[in-house]
Amino acid sequence: MGMPNITWDDLRVFLAVHRTGSFAAAARALAVNPATVGRRMSALEDGLGTRLFERTTAGPRITTEGRQALGHALAIEARMVELGAALTDRETLAGRVRLSTSELLAPSLVRPLKVLQARHPELAVDLAIGPGATSLASGEAELALRIRQVETAPASGASLARRVARVGMSAWASPAYLEAHPAGVLEHPDQHRVVRYNEDAPFDPGAGYIDAHPFQVALWTNHMPVVAEAVRAGLGIGVLLDAYAQEVGPELVRVSEPLIEVGVWLAMRREMRDVARVRAVADALADPSMFVRQPD
Repeated sequence: MGMPNITWDDLRVFLAVHRTGSFAAAARALAVNPATVGRRMSALEDGLGTRLFERTTAGPRITTEGRQALGHALAIEARMVELGAALTDRETLAGRVRLSTSELLAPSLVRPLKVLQARHPELAVDLAIGPGATSLASGEAELALRIRQVETAPASGASLARRVARVGMSAWASPAYLEAHPAGVLEHPDQHRVVRYNEDAPFDPGAGYIDAHPFQVALWTNHMPVVAEAVRAGLGIGVLLDAYAQEVGPELVRVSEPLIEVGVWLAMRREMRDVARVRAVADALADPSMFVRQPD
């Protein structure tokens, strides 16, 4: 049997489709046209002489042959990551560092990254926001900053992780809302509306607080940025990550003590720990004060 006619770019697309669950999401994660994803998948399947995904109305479903190929693709990916690390200039404080994070943490990164850029003007951070296929495991990011339970580090034998901050989640309201609803929130909860997380949200940080009082629900959603926009618009009170609320709505007023606390975890690929440019970015992100806005 001859050598299969496949490329690493084709395998990257295959892994991205598997991780994201759709061709469109893989295209967004890889920053390519959806047609490119379809073309590369077809080229890979033709090269291997087998179908790796069944195309269904619910999205691509990996086949038995696809699962067999997956293990080999992951092993090749790991080798490519090792190769990239071996060829990286480990001493130079210049170049591009890929940082994967979430919508909720990204606004807090602008200030520390501005300080970093002033110190190392030849260093550029490539900020990838959202889950997608941009991860440490895939080798498409050197660093990842994520929200997790306070004591639960990201589990991966291929990465190093440390908690860089503990951040509260509290109830917030706009000044306009509080002016229109002057009664105390806890003294007269029946006179207040809330924006609440629905069943599609990862979890409801305000469940205990809201369920303990007869608030009226004005809006249900699974997306914290939508909660923040609704709160800013005066639709009601909403529970937000404190650091996020302070960045996107500096005019907002916190109307409760922190209801829960979460950890902000910084993870790094192990082979990047001695790379100067990656260490510089990691050190800039390790200051917990970046998640607490100081008075202007």
